[in-house]
Amino acid sequence: MRKFIYIFLTFITFSKSFSQELLGQKNTIEITQNWFFERSEFKKIERKEIKVFDKKGRLVKDIEFGFHHNVNLKLVGNIRSYEYQKNKLASEKTYESGTDFKNNQIQFYWNYFYENSRKIKTVSNHSNCEYKYDEKNRLKECVISNWNSEIKRFSLKYNSDNQITEKTQFYGDNIKNWTSTYTKKEDTLVSKQYLFNHPKEKDTTITTVKEVFKNNRLIFSESNDFGICKRRYIYDDKRQLVSVFTKVFDETEKELKTELTYFINGIIKQIRKYELENKNWVLKQRTDIEINGKASILNKKETKKVNEILINREKNWLQQWL
Repeated sequence: MRKFIYIFLTFITFSKSFSQELLGQKNTIEITQNWFFERSEFKKIERKEIKVFDKKGRLVKDIEFGFHHNVNLKLVGNIRSYEYQKNKLASEKTYESGTDFKNNQIQFYWNYFYENSRKIKTVSNHSNCEYKYDEKNRLKECVISNWNSEIKRFSLKYNSDNQITEKTQFYGDNIKNWTSTYTKKEDTLVSKQYLFNHPKEKDTTITTVKEVFKNNRLIFSESNDFGICKRRYIYDDKRQLVSVFTKVFDETEKELKTELTYFINGIIKQIRKYELENKNWVLKQRTDIEINGKASILNKKETKKVNEILINREKNWLQQWL
């Protein structure tokens, strides 16, 4: 009977030995994110994650420490690995723990297939997908079959400028689940999602998102779902996002703020999240970022890609801030 052994390591031991097995590759940069929270007075790391990027700024490894119900950071949690061929994502694999990774026991996998530079198929032990294109080489449909034999389909429509104007999801026998419409006027993009038969039959719930851009940068957004959420984005003279001010109007009104600082090479150094309490900004969460490797392998465009991944993954935690 196979024994499941959780690998107990101190941070130093991991960085010197096990990390080399998982992360040791040429022309890569390793970025560690450490999360601190108000409840521990920012003295204790409560969540840890290591991401490894190649010289093109692509994510090749993502390693979490601890589990959803066990935040012991001496435990290696989920591991995700990504492989690329000819600048395209060829495969994606998920392992439940360091032990599974060492024994190559894959929890989930996705393999991607291309034809004439177009993705035509995804094969997985979780869900398969086929992609269809129109006469202008635009993606028009995705058909997904899940592990439980459930089938859903996405349909896309475009305008004369090749911009997506509508996206619809169908279940089973062409039953609409939701439709999103997109309209753009100058620098303002408005999307509306119509969610059908929710929470009751023949009911339509509408979510509206408004985004305003200036010089190709998002400067304001407003979403109206179960409550209204407004965000204002501030940039420095290097075009780097340095703060986001958020107002959430639901059962209780909240004002939130995110502050970002950067290393001299342009990679995000720290993310701080505040909540306005009694007219004072109170720090609630801090993410410290460490770099292991030569950031010089990344140019400005690749550094931007790395930062986008760091920020987007951050959204999984206290999403209302960003």
